[in-house]
Formats: sequence, C-alpha cells, structure tokens
Amino acid sequence: MILLALRYLICTLMMLIFFIYGMILVLIFPFNPRVCQHLGAFIGQLGSRIMGLEVEVRGKEHFKEHHPCVYISNHQTNYDLFVIGRQQPYRGVSVGKRSLVWIPFFGIIYWLAGNILINRSNKKSAWKTMEEAGNIMEKRNASIYVMPEGTRSKGKGLAKFKKGAFSIAIATKKPIVPIVISSYAHFDFKKIRPGKIIMQAYPPIETKDFTADDVSKLTEQCHQFFVRNLAKLDQEIASTH
Repeated sequence: MILLALRYLICTLMMLIFFIYGMILVLIFPFNPRVCQHLGAFIGQLGSRIMGLEVEVRGKEHFKEHHPCVYISNHQTNYDLFVIGRQQPYRGVSVGKRSLVWIPFFGIIYWLAGNILINRSNKKSAWKTMEEAGNIMEKRNASIYVMPEGTRSKGKGLAKFKKGAFSIAIATKKPIVPIVISSYAHFDFKKIRPGKIIMQAYPPIETKDFTADDVSKLTEQCHQFFVRNLAKLDQEIASTH
C-alpha cells in the first residue's frame, strides 16, 4: 500500500508539471499535431516508469512510415495513457469523448493540443465529427488515433468495435494501422514490478478497395484481427512468467 500511495503521489506531481508545461506549449503552438505527439510521449515515458510498467514496443516502424493513416488500439484502463505514450504515432491526434474537455486543466490542454472531441450521446453529431476528422487529417497533416471499443474494457475482454474509425479510413482512403496492447488490467500496482506489457504495431490494412457499404465488414475484420493477436500476446507473456 505504501508503494502504491507513493506512486500516486509522484504521478500527481508529474501531472502538475505536465499541466504547466503542456499549457505553455499549447498556447504557443495551438492545434499542432507535433505538440500532441510530444506531450503524449512526455507523460507516457514518465508515467509508465513511475508505475513500474515494463513496456516492450514492437513494430516501431509502423508508428511513422504509413503517415497519414488511422491508428486503432484496444482500450483497457486509464493507464493506457502511460502505455501508448511510450511510442507515440507520428503527428497523431486522438478522437476522444467531448466530456474530457471538462476535466480540470487536462481537458483544455487535450483540446488545444489538436485532439478531436466527439459527442457520443448524439449519433448525428458524432458522425458529423467523424467526417470532420477526415478534413483535419488533410489540413493539419495529421494521423488519427482511435480506440474503437469506445470505452475501457477493465479486464472484461475485447469489446465490440464502433464503426467511426473505419468510416474515416474508408472515406479518406487511408490505411489502418492496428496497435494491439497485451492485457494488463489485472496487474497489482502494489508490486515493484506489476508486470510486462507488449505493444505491437502491425503492417497496415489498406482501405483503397473498400466503399461506404463495406464499413461493417472492415469493422468486423479488424475486430477479429485484434481478438486473434491479443490472445497470442497474452499467451506469450503467460508462457514466460
């Protein structure tokens, strides 16, 4: 318990530094994807080490060479921020729920860093935002990062994918780069080393031959890809511990 409390205390101090540093950057360079990339790396590199996470990143070349593209990954806990930050996509901005903007300090930085806010409670508004995301990719020379489950799985397994990310990819004819993160929601952060996480980026899934009628097909194809590869990563880690 003492170790966990100490980690939370250090993380709190880190976040205070992040808020000050981040606010300065976003005010000088608003809506700049490079700022978003830099801040994500800042919090990921520090946060993962404070929490004792061993993160192995594989397929690093896929985090840049397919730009601009649509990155998708599974969503487990709030600690995803620390894990994903260990290897930020080049000029990547994320799509998050609009309520994030109301989180003190973090929300305004998240928005000014160029991330895209979506109102999930209003389907019409959500789809309009997804359409605008494609325009943002072109205007800002940005890649889009989406967690298509839409919410944290919290150790309950991979949830069904929502179609927004795949609609963007098909509409813009941009490739989809899958990033599968091994399961860690069961980790005990009271331990010095809670466990190992593998974050694997895979070769892109091309969308040039897909049409708007294929959104459901592509969504299911990618979901099955994640189911297979998440199981492989989890099995690999289990066999070495």
